[in-house]
Amino acid sequence: MDFVSKPHSTAPVWEYFGFKPNERGEPINVNEPVCRLCFKTVSTKAGNTTNLRSHLKHNHPAQFSELKTKTSAGEGSSRAGEGSSRQVAITDAFARQCKYKRDSAKWRTLTDIAKEMLPDMRKMHLLKNKFQDNKYEIPFGSAYTSRKTMAIDCVALTGDHWTSVSNSNYLGVTAQTVCVVNKVWQLASFVLTVEKVNNRHYAVNCADHFFSVVESWKIEQKVTIGNDCARNMMAAARQLPFQHMPCVAHILQRSITVCLYSGAFNAVLAKCRKIVGHFRHSPANIMELYKEQRALDQENEPLIQDVSTRWNSTLFMIRRLLKNKEAVKATLDKQRHKLVLSAAEWTKLEKLAAILEPCRHVFLTADTDLLGGETYVSCSAVLPVSDEDSTYIVKFKTAFMKDLSKQKAALNYDWLKMATVLDPCFKDLKCLPREEREAVWKKLEELLQDGSIKATSEPTDEPPKKKGPLCFSSDSDSDDVGSNALSLYKAEQTISETDCPLQWWSAHAGAHPQLPTLARKYLASPATSVPCERGFSLAGNIIQKKRAALSSENVNRLVCLILLLAWLME
Repeated sequence: MDFVSKPHSTAPVWEYFGFKPNERGEPINVNEPVCRLCFKTVSTKAGNTTNLRSHLKHNHPAQFSELKTKTSAGEGSSRAGEGSSRQVAITDAFARQCKYKRDSAKWRTLTDIAKEMLPDMRKMHLLKNKFQDNKYEIPFGSAYTSRKTMAIDCVALTGDHWTSVSNSNYLGVTAQTVCVVNKVWQLASFVLTVEKVNNRHYAVNCADHFFSVVESWKIEQKVTIGNDCARNMMAAARQLPFQHMPCVAHILQRSITVCLYSGAFNAVLAKCRKIVGHFRHSPANIMELYKEQRALDQENEPLIQDVSTRWNSTLFMIRRLLKNKEAVKATLDKQRHKLVLSAAEWTKLEKLAAILEPCRHVFLTADTDLLGGETYVSCSAVLPVSDEDSTYIVKFKTAFMKDLSKQKAALNYDWLKMATVLDPCFKDLKCLPREEREAVWKKLEELLQDGSIKATSEPTDEPPKKKGPLCFSSDSDSDDVGSNALSLYKAEQTISETDCPLQWWSAHAGAHPQLPTLARKYLASPATSVPCERGFSLAGNIIQKKRAALSSENVNRLVCLILLLAWLME
């Protein structure tokens, strides 16, 4: 009788057993093998061979002795194979301990992948996953211990409160400073803390929280602080012994919002929001709009809904409506909808867009963030940018100058003037009235003569320049170090607004040894509290609905570590 062999069997005992086949040649019952010698059925479960060996031992001793010989030979060869593979595994283990060289193509490829994944906050999670290459060494930690100690003269803080998805209150504090690494000036930004706050946001409580952060980092004598223009934050800043830098972005947001809601544009903007909502809340309506856009050979794009907390979203809404004016009109006409803008209202939107556009360029120049960035100097550009008024902005100021003047009164003009004069882009002070310029230079001279300012001995690759005629036009005595230093600095040519002032100071610090300390101090301050706001966005990505139970300590660690890793990976 023919029996079906057990598929994929490796045990020698199965040579003596098989299964009764069905019509298709498959085993009828895999739990009832049949002995090929005596045709007796032996019950087994899940492929267990104990009963099979017992059957051979008691009924077929000769075959059982033969089976024992085969089993011993198989185990011997198996042990030999295991020993060989074990030796290979040990070799591989030593090989895995050898890290990739940092100049190897493999290390550079993995580093590029890590940099791409870091902004999505996957890095810390991936380090624990099985598919991490153990031979790859991440480019931070001991790799950066060779960096020279950074020279830090002043730290500019930004801070604000925010609420997480779990309805917990947090205080975020960031630090920005001009540091010197390997003789190169750099603007570095860090998150100092993201701590949970359990009491109300009264001014005295906010001041205590800020000061406790400063004390914990031991930077009491090196601090300026920037925050939004909320009354409690402004009052808290007045209680602190630091220079205060109100957020220019919040000032502009406040003034433009007041003007939009109280001026002649309020009615037409309300109608625009209803039109946008009409299309955004109905898939059928948006498909009809897309159809009209295709008929006009335009790209299919949805309308933009503005939000009250971002004035530039109103500008984006208006621009998108104007761009799709004909498609919107055609769609609404076919639907016989009552929300139809008149010709006068379309004209009003065009004028409003023209007025708001220069305001947007206060923060954006050539699609680059001008005042809200944290990787370049922004404080020194506040006065020059606000002075460049086009005809549109002059007209617009008549509508919101009253509120803007109130908000601008809170600006720290003394600090901004020092930052402007120490920026080689704007040191000619053309943004200030002529009668105020000399006072700024006089104040800078007083700071130079202050005994607390020490000269630096940073080398420069450029040869010393000849003294210009301004170097000899001072009325001060030739021994006046402050006047001579200012004369040399005044004689330097201004640089383009697109050039980095920190790179200029890196190259010219040796030629002006009295000024670098002041330059690092004043240029470190950000013009806005945007760095802290970015920390909130990052924390919002971390504290999601599925991770709302994260402790405040872990939130602080995650935010600080991720942003620190981002800086180290640059």
